[in-house]
Amino acid sequence: MILLYHHFVNEEKDYLDFVVKLTIGVMTGGKHVQYCVNKIEVQ
Repeated sequence: MILLYHHFVNEEKDYLDFVVKLTIGVMTGGKHVQYCVNKIEVQ
């Protein structure tokens, strides 16, 4: 399983300050890939 995070920052627009988490899972043999993208609010 691979977890990747990216923090978007925009000083002019508060609603564009958030973190995105991408979760990638590859089953044995590499023939099946699952992924999920979640938005995480920054307080």
